[in-house]
Amino acid sequence: MSEKNIEKIKDEMSQRIISAAQRIATERGAQTVTARSILQELGITNRVFYNCFSNIDEVLDIVYRNTAKKIRVDLCLDFDGEEEFFNYVTETVIQTLLASYEAKMRFNQYVFETD
Repeated sequence: MSEKNIEKIKDEMSQRIISAAQRIATERGAQTVTARSILQELGITNRVFYNCFSNIDEVLDIVYRNTAKKIRVDLCLDFDGEEEFFNYVTETVIQTLLASYEAKMRFNQYVFETD
C-alpha cells in the first residue's frame, strides 16, 4: 500500500468507509462498490466521503491491499518438521492458489484490472 493510502485511514470515518466497501464487495461483488453504495450503507453524505477519499478507486485499492495482506498473513503456516517439506510446500501452494482465486472472485473486475 502506498504511503498516501496508509495516511488515508487516519480516522474513524475513513475506517468505516473502508469496512463498508469490504462488506459490499464481499456480499455483492466489487463491481457493486460505488461511492453511492457506501453512502447508502453508512447513511453519510458525498461531502463526508470525499473529505476522506478522492475517489472510489482509492477505497477499492485499500480494500484490495488489505485483503491481499490478510491472505499473506493467513498463509504463514509453521513448518513443524514432522511432515515432509515437499508436502508442506505443496499444501501452502494449494492454499495460496485457493485463497487468491476466492479473493479474485469476490473482487471480480477490479482485481483483474488492478493485478
